Amino acid sequence: MALIPGTTGNDRIQDTANPAVIYGGSGPDEIFGNGSADRIYGQSGADNIYGVAAGDLLWAEDSSIFDAGDNDVIISGASTWTILADTNGDTITDLTIFGLAGEIPNAGNIVL
Repeated sequence: MALIPGTTGNDRIQDTANPAVIYGGSGPDEIFGNGSADRIYGQSGADNIYGVAAGDLLWAEDSSIFDAGDNDVIISGASTWTILADTNGDTITDLTIFGLAGEIPNAGNIVL
């Protein structure tokens, strides 16, 4: 599994390995997985995360937009977040409802 680190600031990261572990770093990032079973960690900043294929782990700390294939695990610690596109068979967890992130518990905003 390839490791792809982001930097501080605005990154655009495209996974060319399959599968990969991608860290966005701080700042608003645009991160694209490639194939299945990627692990994408948006870290801080308003990130756009695109899982692309099925079976990805998508994690964001701040407000993020996810575009996921089937059977992904999607985790957010943000007080506001949106999932766009297919959530078929996905596991979606909002850490704010457990008091693990953010100040106001929030079930998230799912847009199908």
